[in-house]
Amino acid sequence: MAPIGDVSPEAHSGAAPFAADLVFEPLLRPEAGGATSRLLRRWERAGPRRWSLMVAEGLRFSDGSLVESEDVARALREQGLEARSAGAGAVEVAWRPGAPPVDIALHWAQVARRTARGWLGTGSFAVESQSDTKLVLRRVAAVPGRIASVELIAFPSSRDAFARLLRGEANALVNIDRAQAELLEGVPSLQLVRGMAPNALVVLFGKLAPEDRRALAAALPVGEIGAAALGRECAGDPAAPAGAVPPGRQLRVGYGRYLPEFPRAALALRRALGERGGDIVSLAPADFTARAADLDLSVTTQLVRPRGVAAMYYASGAVWNWSRYSNAAYDAALAAGDEEAASAALAALPPGVVLCRRERIAAVDARLKNVSLGAWGLLDTLPEWEVAP
Repeated sequence: MAPIGDVSPEAHSGAAPFAADLVFEPLLRPEAGGATSRLLRRWERAGPRRWSLMVAEGLRFSDGSLVESEDVARALREQGLEARSAGAGAVEVAWRPGAPPVDIALHWAQVARRTARGWLGTGSFAVESQSDTKLVLRRVAAVPGRIASVELIAFPSSRDAFARLLRGEANALVNIDRAQAELLEGVPSLQLVRGMAPNALVVLFGKLAPEDRRALAAALPVGEIGAAALGRECAGDPAAPAGAVPPGRQLRVGYGRYLPEFPRAALALRRALGERGGDIVSLAPADFTARAADLDLSVTTQLVRPRGVAAMYYASGAVWNWSRYSNAAYDAALAAGDEEAASAALAALPPGVVLCRRERIAAVDARLKNVSLGAWGLLDTLPEWEVAP
């Protein structure tokens, strides 16, 4: 297993991203029907590509120092936006080319301050000590009945971590797969916790004509393909009838070799295409991002939350637009900040189809109560977990 890694707002490897969920907070967190924030008391559009923010009063970093509007502006500049403190807690933000849309960047920007001893955050926990294999977090302010400290440990392998969990040498194991979950069913010392991730399994359309895109978006049995890949029912009825796949040339299906559900989804997709199902192409992850546009259809994952994140995948030239999708009407709607027009443009020229939201599974000590998994960061909810007396 990879070393823990440095705990920072940009942590991407090892266990550090899990620690980041507890140490740092994003400006916005998605919730049903919108977003919530502990750091901002107001956020609103000031124009198609401009936003006005007001920082909540009394916010402090883990060392007790006050959060200033410049800390928020700096976090947004790290996302590539133009942002400046406008005094009295106000921050003015403007989009610039190459940056994510402002409303998306607000979900990704984490307020932090770098010091000689490391990064400070506004979350419930702070780093107490760290080595390559162990990271200790301590709650900033004690809360009766809640977890006071968290130890993140890097084991040599996932198999070793699973064995240590069964021996009671670990109290939780996150991101376990369905096979491991089945083995843990009925273990009295553990409870299985499930939650939906903010990303989904998708099929991208590559070298397809507009009429093929529209026909396949209507014809593919997305629930059935998603269920075959993930081993569970997806949103809606996986057995619901779909339209007929239109006749035409055989279509190549590709996927990157980094998640086990990808080849299963690719096989189910080829079956669903009937006589039009062609070769399945398995690619290394780096090759997939370079070659996805040359495939007819490809299986991958994408964020589907927060609302508007599709722009990171489908805007012309967007950083994650691996299929090189281009739609002038969609780009114009994004430039105007018109979400309804953007959705209509994607429906008129489909970039692909969403198969199924991915599921997160964790095994947690049965003595803990009120346990759930975050809908954004995996451990966002851990500060609210209750410790049994």
